[in-house]
Amino acid sequence: EIDDTKNDTTQHVQDGINKSTESVEKVQTQIEDGVTEVRREVENSVLEQTGLLRSDLLSGQSDLSKYAKYWWYGGLGVSCALVLIVILYYIGVLFGLCGERPGMGAQCCNTGTGAN
Repeated sequence: EIDDTKNDTTQHVQDGINKSTESVEKVQTQIEDGVTEVRREVENSVLEQTGLLRSDLLSGQSDLSKYAKYWWYGGLGVSCALVLIVILYYIGVLFGLCGERPGMGAQCCNTGTGAN
């Protein structure tokens, strides 16, 4: 009778372990299926958004390439104007330093020459 009880208990525990294992495997399969489905949806969404973004970028690139030469000429013009201002400034400084003396006993050059 003790052996029967022992065998019954062992069988009952083994059945419980088997049922638990099956339940865990079912849950694991459901989770894997859910993750796969979510991954598929995310990939489809990302591919769709990438396609839309690419088309937007290509249309924007055509607009930018249409006006790019004007940006280039504008930047070149502003740079040349800046260089011209600096050159004229230094020419004015040089003429101011190389002016004639204001009088016989003067200590310095006539720096007002460059300003005229």
